Amino acid sequence: MAPAATDVIGRGEGVAQEPGRFEVSFGELLRMHRAANGLSHKALSARSGISVDAISMLERGVRSTPRNSTVLMLADALRLKSPEHDAFFAAASRRAGPPQPLRVCPPDSSLDSTPVLTPHFAGRQAELAQIRHRLGLDGHLTVHGPDGVGKTQLVLRYLAQTFQ
Repeated sequence: MAPAATDVIGRGEGVAQEPGRFEVSFGELLRMHRAANGLSHKALSARSGISVDAISMLERGVRSTPRNSTVLMLADALRLKSPEHDAFFAAASRRAGPPQPLRVCPPDSSLDSTPVLTPHFAGRQAELAQIRHRLGLDGHLTVHGPDGVGKTQLVLRYLAQTFQ
């Protein structure tokens, strides 16, 4: 059974109604129902006829007051039954309150986030040669690629070899 609007503590978008009970925003409730149904934004879009962007904006609170037709299409696509259906419509009709200030902690200045050269480095000689060549031509270079492929270590290795 999917969560009811007043039984769940959201991800910081909820408003306290009474101790231990929170009223969840429409976007948070939409996100919870979508996740409970195991649907991606794309799958919910296909089921409902609402664009992926519109669903994302509703979930993030960028759009906080959806049209009744949008709510009805989403409720049907999520196959909501009472009382979830009623809570879903109630959440959509509530006006969003003033935005809550974000609590941000400054980074711990005692931590050094400078990357460290790893002792094990093999099989990247061609890339190192290419960095040397391109820097020799243009004097600047951008190294890009997917996360975790070793871009930082490649550049650190180049710097270590060049400035030793």
